[in-house]
Amino acid sequence: MKKIVLFVMVLALTLSWSLAVSANFVPSIEAKPAPEVSGATDEAGEAIQMVIVSLANKDELPEEAKQALETAYNQIVNAKDISEVSATIKEQIEELAENAGVEAEELIASDLFDLSPENLGEATENGEYNISLAVPSLKNFVCLLHYVDGEWEIVSNAKVSADGKNLEFSVDGFSPFAIITASPDAVVDPARKPVPLVVWILIGILVGALIDVAIIFFMEKKAKQTAAAVNANQALKDSAEENVASKDKRSKK
Repeated sequence: MKKIVLFVMVLALTLSWSLAVSANFVPSIEAKPAPEVSGATDEAGEAIQMVIVSLANKDELPEEAKQALETAYNQIVNAKDISEVSATIKEQIEELAENAGVEAEELIASDLFDLSPENLGEATENGEYNISLAVPSLKNFVCLLHYVDGEWEIVSNAKVSADGKNLEFSVDGFSPFAIITASPDAVVDPARKPVPLVVWILIGILVGALIDVAIIFFMEKKAKQTAAAVNANQALKDSAEENVASKDKRSKK
């Protein structure tokens, strides 16, 4: 009986771990290869060689980098959802999810990897680097996260290339990165997307124009009614004066 209970407990723990992983990561994250570096330059525009290591190959990293990657992984796994990995960027992630037409709970980390220069010379140290990564699927890309000094940051300049094959961004430091996408199971709802400012401006202009037309219409209608009333009063007055004049003539006769 004890063996059965123990087996059930182990199975439950395994299942809960699997669910935790699948909630915030693609199921194959622990075996998934890293994206390929398709281009990298320093501030001067000089090409530099980059080393990119996936979670699956973390043992190839120096101990400090390996620990950072493992910590980054555990923080995402243990978060309720991707927006919960850091309180400082929670609202930003939720806004990015809304812009993508999904809920924050529908975001996953499709890739997790360590990125660093192969040979960091003094000339490029502490500079800014322009990176391009060839990623198999960026259709549902939402944002790129960078794990820096124990905190997650959003790489705000990350964007998908025009051909949809590369993720391009600039950073001034390295360590773990996580590509965040909408889950393949997420239903992208355009109705969730915020209305662009230009649309609100156009709506405001249209509403203002309609109000102006309505005001002009009612003013013209009021003016016509007033003119009609004045004409009617004048007609009554003229009629009354004619009646008086007619009576006076009859009296004189």
